[in-house]
Amino acid sequence: GASTDLHIGYEGAISETADFYVQGGPYLSNPKDADSETKGSAKIGGGYDIADSTNVYGEFSVVTNDTTDNTWGTKLGIKYNF
Repeated sequence: GASTDLHIGYEGAISETADFYVQGGPYLSNPKDADSETKGSAKIGGGYDIADSTNVYGEFSVVTNDTTDNTWGTKLGIKYNF
């Protein structure tokens, strides 16, 4: 199966070392051996430079369902640029 986010969003700077983004749009779900569905999804996240080449980032996401049982997700990471 596969899934695809077709999002539009906005990103900006909070300070010289911190940034953020928000995005949302349709989520196309194509599960293996099941019918395809289109749902809504959104993400909000940001990052903070802890050194010249190192950034700590996080993201919070949601995919809507027909009921109130939405799918929630989080992401945390460290990015090093070399």
